[in-house]
Amino acid sequence: GAAWRLSVGFRRRAPVSGPMNPGVLAPLYAAAGLLAAVTGWTGCMPDPARRPPDAGDGTVWTSTKVFGPEIFDGKPVSPGAFDAVVGLTYDNPDKPLCTGTLIAPTMVLTAAHCVCRAVPGRVFVGDIPTARSGSGAGRYYAVVDHRPGLFCDRQTSKTGVDIAVLELGSPVRNVAGIPFADEALVTSASGFRIVGFGAVDARGRQRSDRKRHAAVPVISALCSQEDRARFGCQVGREIVAGQYQGPDTCAGDSGGPLLVSATGDAGEPGDEGMSLAGVTSRSVKPAKSACGAGGVYVRLSPEIITWINRAMS
Repeated sequence: GAAWRLSVGFRRRAPVSGPMNPGVLAPLYAAAGLLAAVTGWTGCMPDPARRPPDAGDGTVWTSTKVFGPEIFDGKPVSPGAFDAVVGLTYDNPDKPLCTGTLIAPTMVLTAAHCVCRAVPGRVFVGDIPTARSGSGAGRYYAVVDHRPGLFCDRQTSKTGVDIAVLELGSPVRNVAGIPFADEALVTSASGFRIVGFGAVDARGRQRSDRKRHAAVPVISALCSQEDRARFGCQVGREIVAGQYQGPDTCAGDSGGPLLVSATGDAGEPGDEGMSLAGVTSRSVKPAKSACGAGGVYVRLSPEIITWINRAMS
């Protein structure tokens, strides 16, 4: 099946008293291992040593699902080239588990599955999360609210729209948000540019320490019935881009941007006029590896942009 392009997700359950028993997670890790062994599923496996983030109100998060895919086969971004592409951090500020795009000074667009089971505490604005100074170092902004689309239960995750809006506690200054692309430009595009903080290997396990980017060709700018059967996309609502063993989004890139240039192609880093055509969701289905087979992206159609604008207000 398709792999979600996030690293590890958490499901919220009722508040409990006392410390969490690590043994509670053991059956879940065992089940994930069995799934990998039986199906060959290659999403990032969770690290049992990592404790899920504490919500701060007695609520705990139990790890229930490992989502799929830094940019596989991409290049590190040049300083300042994609400042509006941010990393979503949960319990470890040095390791973004998802990516997002600044669309307003206090608003970040990302994937719904990045917030369904745990809400990121902060977003990182910069290129290298582990850098404390110098080129690549950045700043963190607290997330104070989130608005997922109709997506986060078992039924709507199959038919809903995998997008969400995060609200920040303070505005990001000196970084311009990325505008939405024109519908006709997206439909006629020959290629896109992907940017994110995800994994760099085909299995989605080798994490990079910096933001990366790559150009990808269009497979389908407007998913058809035939595309749905072949790639697992939603007809008329999603974009399929990439190629077999080519650059691709991977684990940690979920929620990141699918960008198009003013001339309808992938453009070059630093190009003016780059706009937001889609949001990274998952790998194509079926795929022999978590990354490097092509990706599925939520298309930012007029109706989706209307929902985003309502969520922002």
